[in-house]
Amino acid sequence: LQNMKLNVSALVRFKNQAFTLAKERDYLLKKNDSLMRANTAIKKDLDSVSVKLDNASAKVDSLARQAHNLKKVVEAGAALQISKLISEAVKGTKNKPTDRGRAAEKIKVCFTVGANKIAKTGSRYFYIKVVSPSGVTLGANDTTSVEDNTVNYSTATHFIYDSKSVDICDFIAKTSKEFEKGAYKITVYDDKLNEVGATDLVLK
Repeated sequence: LQNMKLNVSALVRFKNQAFTLAKERDYLLKKNDSLMRANTAIKKDLDSVSVKLDNASAKVDSLARQAHNLKKVVEAGAALQISKLISEAVKGTKNKPTDRGRAAEKIKVCFTVGANKIAKTGSRYFYIKVVSPSGVTLGANDTTSVEDNTVNYSTATHFIYDSKSVDICDFIAKTSKEFEKGAYKITVYDDKLNEVGATDLVLK
C-alpha cells in the first residue's frame, strides 16, 4: 500500500512536470513563430532599404554622368575657333609676298580667332608649327605639354582675348641660308594644344 501511494505521488509529479514542459514547449513554439515573423519583417525591411540604396546609387551615378557630360559641353563651347587661316612667304621690310624659297626671308601666318562669350578672357597663347618639306620644324622648334597633349612648335603667339574676334599674324624666320623648295605644313594649336587649323604653303 505504501508503494502504491509512492507510485501515485510520482505519477502526479511526473504529470505536473509534463504539463509544465508542454506549456513551456507551447510558449517556445509561439516565441519561435513570433521571432520568425519578426525575422521575415526585418528581411523585407532590409530588402526595401537595399532597393532604395541601389536606386539612390543609380541616381547619384546618373547625376555624376550628367555633370561630366555638361562639363564637356561647356568646355567644348568655351574652346576658341579660328578662321581665315593663310600663310605666305615674305621678304623685305615691307613683308612683300613671294613664292620663291631663295627670295623669302620669313613665313607669315595669319588667322582670326572667333568671338566666344563663354571663353576665358585675358592672356592667351596659340602655337604655330611650320614643318619644312624635309620634315624639320622651323623657328623655335620647342616643345610644350598640357595634360596628355604634347606639341612641337615653331612659335608661341600671345594675344589678349576679350570675347571678341581678333586678327593675329606671326612670323617664322628662316633658319638656314634659304627656304627649301617644296610644300610646308602649317598647323595651329590652341592653348590646350588642340589642333584648330592647318594649311599648306608651296615654295618654288
